[in-house]
Amino acid sequence: MKDKLKLVGEVEIIVQREGYRKIVKKKNLFVDVGLSLLAELLANNGLTNAFGYIALGNGTTAPANTDTALENELIRTSANVTHLTGAETNKTQFEANWDMGAAEGVYTEAGIFNLDADGDMLNRITFAELTVTDTDTLLVRWKIVFQNV
Repeated sequence: MKDKLKLVGEVEIIVQREGYRKIVKKKNLFVDVGLSLLAELLANNGLTNAFGYIALGNGTTAPANTDTALENELIRTSANVTHLTGAETNKTQFEANWDMGAAEGVYTEAGIFNLDADGDMLNRITFAELTVTDTDTLLVRWKIVFQNV
């Protein structure tokens, strides 16, 4: 019997203000560089910059395995990274919050990175235009799911 592993990235982006809530749900593409770094982490090759940042931009080109950055990054912040428990022990969650006024803009892409600027990208998604106003808060919740297939 052979085991096969599948990685799935499940993204939830939530824009919220009084009387308004918009939620975008998507699955992402893991890019080649990100997969290579995951393999290095498993091999304990002394990798010191774990993935821990979420960035948003306004690029519209479809994600490709060869992507190394967002097409046009606009904002990035550190994420709270946790290994989930209970029924979700096969998941790692990245969660980033922007307070009211901190993320004003129009976004169409997102990714997870290992540094607060530049760095290596793990995965990328694109989505329909999402507008964040100066009275909105923004939450990005990104779960990486490890599955047997």
